[in-house]
Amino acid sequence: MRSPGGGRKSNNTGNQVSSLTRAVSPPDELLGDMAIDAWKRTCKILINRGTFEMEDCYLLMEYCNTVQLLYDANQEIKSDGLGDDTAAGGQKLGAAVKARSRYISELIRLSVVLKLDPNSRILKKQPGDNDKSSGEFDEF
Repeated sequence: MRSPGGGRKSNNTGNQVSSLTRAVSPPDELLGDMAIDAWKRTCKILINRGTFEMEDCYLLMEYCNTVQLLYDANQEIKSDGLGDDTAAGGQKLGAAVKARSRYISELIRLSVVLKLDPNSRILKKQPGDNDKSSGEFDEF
């Protein structure tokens, strides 16, 4: 017996239109050049998709600052190596490696919220796809 409303819902939410049509200037709170570059690129992507609103600026700023921090951690790892020597003569992971791991996790979480992750791109229907429904339960 099939339950009513069962199965995956279609993503036919209509065309999203952002109230912003032009890129927002990078805020002064961005931490560096890599963050500014990430802001410009990501802002353009979100506006083109029609998903960017002014409320998203704070999350986007955190996303871009995390990109900068990750870049800085990678540069530190590149110059200093992966580990630090311990008093016993062994090696342990360096602070930059541990920070890098945290930054990657934070970047992934923020990208999901901002819908920049691969799953969000797959699930988003393109304009013109509304006339034909396709899903895993269509044959039933």
